[in-house]
Amino acid sequence: MPSLDVIVEQDDFSAGMVRDVAPHLIPQDGVYDIVNGFNGDDDGSIFWRGGNDNYSDADFGTGLRHLWTGHLTPGERILFANASDFGVLNGTTPVNLGGPGLTGPAVCAEIGGLLFIGGGFIYGGSLKAASYTTSGGNTNMTNGSAVVTDATGGFTANVDPGMLLQRGNERVYVVETVDSDTQVTLTEAYEGVTTTTADPTFHNIYTITTADPYVASDTYTVSTARLLWHTTRRVYFSPLRTTAPQENPHTFNATDYHTVPDGNRIIGIASIGQIVLVFTTGGVWRLSGIAYNIVDSATGDPQHSFELLSRDYVLASPAGIATWEQYLIVPCTDGVYMIDGSSAPVRISKRIDPLWQSYMKLGYRTGGAAVYKSRYFLPILGSSDVKDVLVCKMPGQRDRRYKTYFPWSRLRNSGANMAAYAVKNAADPRQPKLLAAEYADTARVSDCTGYFSPGVANKQDADGTTPDFEIVFRDFETGGLTLNTLRWVRLGYELVADVGDEPRLVLDYASGIRLEGAPKWGDPAGEWGVGFGPSGTSPWTALHDGEFSPVMRADVRDYAPPATIDPHRFRLNKRLRYARLKLRADNGPAEWCAIRRLELQIRPSQAVRR
Repeated sequence: MPSLDVIVEQDDFSAGMVRDVAPHLIPQDGVYDIVNGFNGDDDGSIFWRGGNDNYSDADFGTGLRHLWTGHLTPGERILFANASDFGVLNGTTPVNLGGPGLTGPAVCAEIGGLLFIGGGFIYGGSLKAASYTTSGGNTNMTNGSAVVTDATGGFTANVDPGMLLQRGNERVYVVETVDSDTQVTLTEAYEGVTTTTADPTFHNIYTITTADPYVASDTYTVSTARLLWHTTRRVYFSPLRTTAPQENPHTFNATDYHTVPDGNRIIGIASIGQIVLVFTTGGVWRLSGIAYNIVDSATGDPQHSFELLSRDYVLASPAGIATWEQYLIVPCTDGVYMIDGSSAPVRISKRIDPLWQSYMKLGYRTGGAAVYKSRYFLPILGSSDVKDVLVCKMPGQRDRRYKTYFPWSRLRNSGANMAAYAVKNAADPRQPKLLAAEYADTARVSDCTGYFSPGVANKQDADGTTPDFEIVFRDFETGGLTLNTLRWVRLGYELVADVGDEPRLVLDYASGIRLEGAPKWGDPAGEWGVGFGPSGTSPWTALHDGEFSPVMRADVRDYAPPATIDPHRFRLNKRLRYARLKLRADNGPAEWCAIRRLELQIRPSQAVRR
């Protein structure tokens, strides 16, 4: 007699997390949640991320809040900050540059060997722990010459390439070489009045003051050799020189600015190609033609275009902006978009919008974002911790109706407790690294490149803990909206363990209504529930928590073992209208784990009444 059982299967998980439809309407290639997993590049599988590693060899005070990597005059630099100090790596050893530091990730822009840091700071690449001011009035600075001398000496011990020389409140100059104890050479010729009695200061990192020819701004950007910055409602830009070098970030004309209308406030600015996008509380404005002067000097005709792109997009945080190909990836208050300034913005967060919007309602802000291996890494920061790290796989995929979607997953645990990500590629472009700033008090610069290459060497995170691995699948309807018997679930997987390790994959099941949304009445840990309702254990549980039951075999937790190519069958024999399944790793780390296929064997009910 032929079997009456029905087989439901899923062997493609390329859609990633899907939150914008009811769980039973999630596409057949999607899941509800992925924690510490990535979508495979081509095969549709989900693999467990590898652990992170320490890149810096010592802690740096309290938790880091900012990270930047790039090439400056002295060479490659990795700059970071906590709430009280800036720091830089000398190889892998942190050097404390001094305060005041940053309380959150900032937007940086490099021009002419100078790194302008959001909040009003300039860095040139120095590795010195302190600034240095000459004494005795013996420093010689000659207009038109890049050579600076001081008969008293002291340069060898106190000055290094990348320091910023400043006389009074003049512009700063980057030290290119320390030639001897009495002579240094700058990257540019001195432009001030010749003197033989100066006492300039060599800054390891510089804080902009109101007396300087620079302006402290929350965000900076560079386009067509111009430095751009902003005040509350105005966007300013530096002039261009007629001879090399064209860039001249050391001055600005008081009339070279654009004002956003309608009383809107500027949140941040960013450039893509020759277009500058100005993000305001009233939408996004597009500034183009910035390679030209603001007006034609001969005719007086305007040469810049400053126009509204859209009022629909309000930036959530400038630090969350990253570049991918010819797009800016922009986290807005209602979703995450790809914006190129010319065509219509593309919403890439559509399938996780409920999750994203819940973070915005709770007042969370974004950390420092980066794109690595065509994946957008976006930390979500609370007032005192990292709430989540969202990862989006670029470019988008097409579903069976030819609609483009973007797969998302989430990272957590110590290896993803990061305030900001940055890509290190200046030293060897063929082997870029994904670096991150640890939010925790260990305060290391972390190497997260191992996320994508799990193995024996990085089966755990840098602190020795094993990252979680969890997948909540879509709700599988057992048929006819009636109670049918889910007999077993068969898992196709790969699980490889190091000698002495015994990781397992365990399965939980559930049915009924999935609890979502804000904390309900009586939740003492809720955002608004404090002081309301009864105290003690809350009658409400967070998403997934307490809803699932373990799959057992002979009163013992059933599990899929390592070191096998055979699929594992979990026996349930439960009557369910919807099968909700959660797969997670247990019992230690794995060298490699990938989820390939899921099969459900369902025996339909013979009952007429439903």
